Amino acid sequence: MRIVLWGYYGTNYGDNIMMDTIVKFLISNDVKITLVDLFKGNLKEMYKDEPRIEVVEFYRLGKVKKLMALRNFAKAELNLWGGGTIFTDEDGDGNYSFFSLVKLFGGKIGYIGVGIGNLTKQERVKRTRYLLNASSFLVFRDSTSLSRAKAISDKNTYHLAEDLSYLFFETVAKDTEQPAHPEPYMLITWRNLKRYVPAEREQSSMKAVVACAKHDLDNNIIQKVVLSPMDTRHDIESCQMLMKLLDEESIPYAYDDSTDFEYMTKLIKHATIHYSGRLHGSVASEYFGINTVAMCYSPKMEYFYQSIKADNYINITEEGMTPDALMKKVGRNSISFDEKIASSYNNITYFDNFLKQKIIGGQAI
Repeated sequence: MRIVLWGYYGTNYGDNIMMDTIVKFLISNDVKITLVDLFKGNLKEMYKDEPRIEVVEFYRLGKVKKLMALRNFAKAELNLWGGGTIFTDEDGDGNYSFFSLVKLFGGKIGYIGVGIGNLTKQERVKRTRYLLNASSFLVFRDSTSLSRAKAISDKNTYHLAEDLSYLFFETVAKDTEQPAHPEPYMLITWRNLKRYVPAEREQSSMKAVVACAKHDLDNNIIQKVVLSPMDTRHDIESCQMLMKLLDEESIPYAYDDSTDFEYMTKLIKHATIHYSGRLHGSVASEYFGINTVAMCYSPKMEYFYQSIKADNYINITEEGMTPDALMKKVGRNSISFDEKIASSYNNITYFDNFLKQKIIGGQAI
């Protein structure tokens, strides 16, 4: 059996966690994996010692070779998109261009651990409806996304399970290794906001966070700031902007550009305070009970905080971010994630049942 695994992999913290979770499950079930590298994610290096994984560097292929690859992918039991807010106006469109061709070539598509973000543009809604109707397997990661999917199309069977990342955090929670920053630090994981707010507003928001860092430094709460780009395709530019602002205020900082998601998780786990701009950075922060304020740019982050009944987030697409407003929002939540972990395992249960049906059926899905 072969599964073609697609995702926003290699450059993004949260998506890499979900990729690794899916890969480990598939390998444990003796499934051959064709892993599609869409964004120069260095996936060949990441899985060079795993014989059951074939990495296809799709980004290197020209149009003709892409079509040939897609025709080959269509022969697999399933083309699976794993994780992420894949149906949106601003970013993902469900991998429509490639998945529609996989369908044209007679292949099967599916999604696991995915969500729906801002989705109002008619063309994007139309694409989403087509992909939902065409899918053989669908698991959404939050109830709001599930409800929206049902409203867009009621012609398919949907499953609901918590985010795949909880399965990873559960294993890392037992690891107490200290990362490379022993002194108390404020971690800033800024999400590049070009597609969401005007540049002036983002700059103003950055200044507000830097003012918070200055306050915490002056009050001996932290000794420095650590900047970590959680998406190396987008967030490095934001870190560079923050460096200039920190230099202007003479605030000591370190730029930690590790892309190892296990190390990055430890970086979050040992922070004194975390100003978080991405969903999975916030999930990790709350899981480990870190003082956190989430800077929400997408409904998916608000869904998460509503699900844990916490309000230590600020919507930067609607609210002005002032230092006072930010510091009032900082919170450490004592939350049991047992139910979320149990629900996250349902991703594996649903997919395991899907694979067993395929084996028992003895025919292409």
